[in-house]
Amino acid sequence: MCRFSYKFIRSLRNMHIKLPLSLKGMTKLDREQFTQIITVPYVNIPVECIQTSKWKNSLLTFIYKYIIKTKEDIVKIVPSIEKYVEKSFDFTSITLTYGNYSIDQVIKAILPDDLGKDKPINTGSGYSLVGHIAHFNLKDAVLPYKHIIAQVVLDKLPNVKTVVNKLHEIDSVYRNFELEILAGEPNTIVKCRESKAIFQFDFAKVYWNPRLSTERERIVNILHHNDLVFDVFAGVGPFV
Repeated sequence: MCRFSYKFIRSLRNMHIKLPLSLKGMTKLDREQFTQIITVPYVNIPVECIQTSKWKNSLLTFIYKYIIKTKEDIVKIVPSIEKYVEKSFDFTSITLTYGNYSIDQVIKAILPDDLGKDKPINTGSGYSLVGHIAHFNLKDAVLPYKHIIAQVVLDKLPNVKTVVNKLHEIDSVYRNFELEILAGEPNTIVKCRESKAIFQFDFAKVYWNPRLSTERERIVNILHHNDLVFDVFAGVGPFV
């Protein structure tokens, strides 16, 4: 790892860093347990070299993709920095904290390995963003970890103020569903921006699926002035 990389890498989501096994099964978030000290190789590179996109891209590529153990490993990947490697290659220790890890990394480290077969559950990527709300549809096996998952999302996504979980399947006439607030503010009035329009509604009472935005845009693009649209699943009424 190169000294300059501290300025360019704000998270470690693309790097192969193992988190402590003691995190497995955690149900109450203890951020201090994510702190660990790792030893990494480094090379001092002149600033003028780093400022060029060619050098920067080459260096970041091997930081993300390769495990460097010797100076020969670096030279083999980026031969053009051999003279700097010979002069300054060494190892140093850096401290990693909870703030360095992505949502996926934290939740994967916490959940038991037997839940790893379901990728959206294991990585924490199985949620939708509706305004300031992160909406989960957690499976029964993950419910013991629902509050810690919600707290991680609040920590990592600054624009998210509320995390909710859907309690039941959508089977009502008006396509709304019961929500459980897992973390954050008890506020379900959201504003969603889509196709230059702003929709404000109560997410606890009106159905909205952000994953249908492309389909809604496709329909808008084929409509003409004075067209009459019958939308039997209108929800908030995006075509009005």
